[in-house]
Amino acid sequence: MRASISLIVLFLYSFNVGLHQEFYLSFLPILLFTCTLYDGSFLHLFKKLLFLNIFVLIVILSILFVQDYDLALLVFLRSNAILILMLCLFGEKDFFEVSLGLQELRLPRFFVSLVFFSSKFIYLFTKEINKFKKTLHVRGFVGKTSWFTYQTYGDFIGMLILKSFYNAKKLSLALESRGFQTQIYTLKEPEKLNIKEISLMVVLLLSFLNIGKII
Repeated sequence: MRASISLIVLFLYSFNVGLHQEFYLSFLPILLFTCTLYDGSFLHLFKKLLFLNIFVLIVILSILFVQDYDLALLVFLRSNAILILMLCLFGEKDFFEVSLGLQELRLPRFFVSLVFFSSKFIYLFTKEINKFKKTLHVRGFVGKTSWFTYQTYGDFIGMLILKSFYNAKKLSLALESRGFQTQIYTLKEPEKLNIKEISLMVVLLLSFLNIGKII
């Protein structure tokens, strides 16, 4: 499933669900369909959904405080429907695929480049943090409320900041030497709509019928 199609589907579905004051049964078929397309672990998807629901529950608790139970249920259903669709469509995609999907949608090249290179730095940050964790584990480091622990983490943060400046400068020089003009080029050939993408768009249209009011 191409990221560009996934972005369109997520935007239209979120727009439709978010603007309605009711929740309909017709919102559910696309969720079931995208679950069948999901290639990853459903346990991992469920853990992500539980984590994201922490923020949803904070909103719901504030609504329950004023005893508006119908609105609380509506917020829960709407937010989880959008979250499930987002996780099924993008759960196995990385930031680079999403940024290239934005480019396929003909969004401003400057914005696409910003997302793409931000993704690059997030990837490098994550890589450095994981490397640091493994190094500490190999050396038998145990974090405590001690000066040595604070100094270790402080040194790492300082090194991370210095590396980020170094990588940014190196990237800037590389782009200048190659005459970069905010256009990202790939070796990937343009794709045509496949049967899965067409089916997803058809199922998306069902959600706009607003059939079977639940709440």
